[in-house]
Amino acid sequence: MEVTVELLEEKFEEYNKLYFGGRLLWPYEFYLIKSFRCFGRFSCNQHSPGSRLRNVRIGISMYYDWTEEYLRDVLVHEMLHYKLERSKNVEKKMHGPRFLKAAAEMNEKYGLNIQVHPNLRGLKVSAAAPKRSLARFFWAPAS
Repeated sequence: MEVTVELLEEKFEEYNKLYFGGRLLWPYEFYLIKSFRCFGRFSCNQHSPGSRLRNVRIGISMYYDWTEEYLRDVLVHEMLHYKLERSKNVEKKMHGPRFLKAAAEMNEKYGLNIQVHPNLRGLKVSAAAPKRSLARFFWAPAS
């Protein structure tokens, strides 16, 4: 499945209801990442712990012909960063103990596979990926 901004918006809404009780606010922006090494990214402006986040952005790599499961796990991974960043207990490390614990709990409760470094074995390069991409040396093109 080729990822688009519209698809990210649709999946965010679906996963927000399913896994976060609809408590995550709509991000400032969804975007496509033009990197084959970075699968997903969450970012926001600096803030004080517990305050409202500003300019929340969630991006997913456009390089892959995502399966439903891989896309779900990567997007929920970024949404989990969003949830934890809103708390009053902000960690210094992006994938610190709180993130790992929360990911393990969600994996067990919902049957997800949220990982820090997902294994993308079997994924193919999307037709939308640039033709002169290094990703084509590492992954097979989508058929």
